[in-house]
Amino acid sequence: MIMTTSPDSTLVSNQTGSVADNGVVVSGSLMDALRQNPVLPALGQSVMQVLRIASDDDHAVQDLARFVMSDVALTQKILTLANSANYRTLSRSPITSVSRAIYLIGFDAVKTLALATLIVDGLAGVSAGLARRELLVSVTASLAAQELVRRKRRTDTESLPVVALFMNLGRLLVAVHDAKAYQQIDTLAQKIGEAEAVRLVLGCSLTVITVSVLKNWQIPNVIVAAMLPPSPAMLRAPQNEQEWLQVGGQFCAEISNLILEGNLDDPSTSARQLLQRYGDGLQLDLGTISDMLSMVQRETRFLMQVTSAPKPLVPSIEDDMAGLTDCVLTVDVEPDAQETQYFPSGKPYQAQGLLLEGLEEFTEAVSLGTSNATDLMRLALSVLQRALGLRFVVLCLGGAGGQYQPLVALNDVGGARKSLFVWSQVMADDLFHLALSHQVDMAIADAGLDNVIKRLPGYYRSMVGDAKSFLLLPLIQGKRSVGLIYGDRRLPAPEGVTREEVLLIRAIKSQMMAVLGTQAQH
Repeated sequence: MIMTTSPDSTLVSNQTGSVADNGVVVSGSLMDALRQNPVLPALGQSVMQVLRIASDDDHAVQDLARFVMSDVALTQKILTLANSANYRTLSRSPITSVSRAIYLIGFDAVKTLALATLIVDGLAGVSAGLARRELLVSVTASLAAQELVRRKRRTDTESLPVVALFMNLGRLLVAVHDAKAYQQIDTLAQKIGEAEAVRLVLGCSLTVITVSVLKNWQIPNVIVAAMLPPSPAMLRAPQNEQEWLQVGGQFCAEISNLILEGNLDDPSTSARQLLQRYGDGLQLDLGTISDMLSMVQRETRFLMQVTSAPKPLVPSIEDDMAGLTDCVLTVDVEPDAQETQYFPSGKPYQAQGLLLEGLEEFTEAVSLGTSNATDLMRLALSVLQRALGLRFVVLCLGGAGGQYQPLVALNDVGGARKSLFVWSQVMADDLFHLALSHQVDMAIADAGLDNVIKRLPGYYRSMVGDAKSFLLLPLIQGKRSVGLIYGDRRLPAPEGVTREEVLLIRAIKSQMMAVLGTQAQH
């Protein structure tokens, strides 16, 4: 555990569950209630079950889907969210599958909602209203964390949203177990500040309560230690992943408080204050912080609207007018006519939704059986091109002549580029052969970096010398690489490819291989 110079830096837990905070032993009614609460151990096991669902495991979506479906209320919340207006614009048909909802909403977002639902349903009783108020603070902080890791491309994308979610656990526990103390703290905080009010009423800090419960739940130490307030040195320059989580968690908690306390009347002032405190440590500029505040505020309002009251799993007109929906006159907005926003590279912000929609389109075309394999490959490439903002895309397959040769290419005027995409199947140490031999998908964010340039094959420059970023997606049959999809852009793409997008790309590739396999049998 990283020790800091903050007042909460010395936390000790003994076997009876009492906690010392700078020498103050907490053994009052609140800690007794927490120790004796029969719900907390079972709740801790459920929380750990969600945390164990590894985000880098190919089966993570299925595991999370099974967990969600084990809870009827949680299933309804997830499907209601997926069928809301914000997400239905990305999919033509109602979402009735939890797995499909996870692809559409995002793995981390669904995991956060599952954790939040577990906690509030497990703790809420007579103080349910207060609990939900504090839970919204936690969820908003977690939304901010998801935005932060998306922008910073950190490796700890799984940890920070969980850290942010737990940052407010102490207040939540007080709200549930001692509503009177909770109200006293709120009243005193207006006069002497929250930290002093908490210590006066409870005899310890909220951090102590949070750490005590998380340890009791056997939450990983990296998350528990991140609950400690960061030192001034950390704010200037975190030295490792642990310190970055502490600073990032505190930053997201402050964003949540700003949004939910209605202190964003002047967003530019709030952004400048956050920049002054966290800009150096998190390497953020004023524009990024302002965008985050705006995005998280919109997402929080949207989530409040969707989850505030029970709603049907699919739009009610489809239930009330079963068999008559074809008679209803509507003016649907075509996907191409919807407003689309892009990263500077040209990749759409809603790449995930476009990939899901394209996967549905491709699957439907395959099931109809009216298109030949080449046309289906062209359709699959067009899905990838549209969803990922690619300039030029080509599919190459291994042939009898010992060479990879192009089958289909898009945005290739006169076929000039396609004709050049021919190279030997004999393995070498360039990027193309490495992707094929190791059977790994690769996203080159900047083709101008030295470590990339030295691995580019000699023939690459003659193929597409002006590409600044590109994707290499091998097609695998059993344990054999049979082909490669190449797609590029004119500009670097530092935003990369999200985990959910990777899963959808793999699903599209799997469908492509099924088509090619069927063709080979004939």
